[in-house]
Amino acid sequence: MPRPKTPVQTDNPIGQKINDVMAEKGIAGDYKALSQVFGIAVPSVYDYVRHGRIAKERYQALVEWSQRSLDWWFDIETPATGYKDRKDSYAKTEEKIAPIAS
Repeated sequence: MPRPKTPVQTDNPIGQKINDVMAEKGIAGDYKALSQVFGIAVPSVYDYVRHGRIAKERYQALVEWSQRSLDWWFDIETPATGYKDRKDSYAKTEEKIAPIAS
């Protein structure tokens, strides 16, 4: 029986999100599987998790794999996504962002 894989501990917000999405998909700690999704070497996946270093060329694969927008990954607030609270980037609001009053 294969040994259970343990996710890498990280303080990096992107790395934490990668670990969370992997857990949701049932592949927690299986960085080899993730490396195959992105077409990269396993050590590169460890850089993604530990340091948040993701090449721009991989952004589309990240969005497709995770089914989450770049706004969610990078905690960007835009009218299109409606992310309201940067502290809780997991919570997506249904409220529309009000236009700036002049």
